[in-house]
Amino acid sequence: PLRGLSPRLHGVALSATVWCLLLLPALALSPISRSYRALPAPARTEWISRIVSNLHAVLLTASAFVAVFLHHDWLCRAVLMAGAGYFVYDTALVLINLRTISMPAQTLFHHFFLLAVTFFVLDRPLILRVWATGAFVSEGSTPFVNLRWFASFRYHDSPLYIAAGVAMTLSFFVFRILYFPYLSYYVLQADRLAAVLERPQALRYGFVGGAATMLLYVLNCYWFYLMCRGIAKILGGKKRGAKQGKGAGAEKTGKVVEGEVEMRDVKRETLEVEG
Repeated sequence: PLRGLSPRLHGVALSATVWCLLLLPALALSPISRSYRALPAPARTEWISRIVSNLHAVLLTASAFVAVFLHHDWLCRAVLMAGAGYFVYDTALVLINLRTISMPAQTLFHHFFLLAVTFFVLDRPLILRVWATGAFVSEGSTPFVNLRWFASFRYHDSPLYIAAGVAMTLSFFVFRILYFPYLSYYVLQADRLAAVLERPQALRYGFVGGAATMLLYVLNCYWFYLMCRGIAKILGGKKRGAKQGKGAGAEKTGKVVEGEVEMRDVKRETLEVEG
């Protein structure tokens, strides 16, 4: 069935198939977790997909780092095809579970956008493949995002959940906010860039590369803003809870009724802060 496809589409199709097959061991091992067993079916699907997401993030972050900073062309192509295959697989998964998956609109935009960029650069000059491959290094923050999601089911009210949220926010800041400007600088000062600028297509390459970087960076900044707002809510809720605890003794008031002292407790609602 893949006979009529170009070599790059063969690679993407093979990659998408492998990522789909990795759902099977994730599905087999997930029941070990008590948190997983307590989840409804839609949340179990996302749980399994996030296990595959972690594997994708670890493998591609390490491979992309080597490919970008050592300029291995074959590894750049392999990372781009593996990443594109993952986005094809995950796009299908999101569309199937559109009503239950987290942030479907942002996820689909992210995937379609990176798929378009990946296919554009696969047959372009090496420096463009290096630029696109470098974007996959930012996936290093994904395991921390997923860790916080996993921790939300059993440890939502524990310090572990707060620590996971802080780790997620810090890793996101390093891999996606600080790293992208450095990646742009690294690509623009590379020796191979001069040869690319001599080509008639240089303006088009620069426009696509710059626009892709800016759009992805704006999306990352928006996600980072949401993370910071969530951290602020959690820490603000903890501070309010501590103040309420200290003042609990003072909230018992005495009332004199016919020579007797009647004590009443003032009950308060517990404020639940969503991270």
